Amino acid sequence: MRESLRYETVVKTKILDVPELFHQIRKAFDVVVTDMTMPNMKGLNLARELVRIRSDIPINLCTGFSEAIHQDAIQRAGIREVLMKPLPIPDLEEALRRAMGRGNPC
Repeated sequence: MRESLRYETVVKTKILDVPELFHQIRKAFDVVVTDMTMPNMKGLNLARELVRIRSDIPINLCTGFSEAIHQDAIQRAGIREVLMKPLPIPDLEEALRRAMGRGNPC
């Protein structure tokens, strides 16, 4: 999916490594896409940590359980958009454009 969208990506399988990596190279990121349910850390908690490091970073949260997330918790965590799984590639691409303020391509 990442390759088909032609964005340069950083993928981490150990979620606990992400805040430190983000702190080290925070200006290199345009948007963060994370999952809600991960081992060792929830997506909302990761979002809160990343926003503390860089308050302007757009964060999109992917989940399969919309009823498990309250709108106020999403806003407090700094989440820009919640994306429901399964997530078709065109929907992800459009969400990334919105997060980066690029809108629709002409």
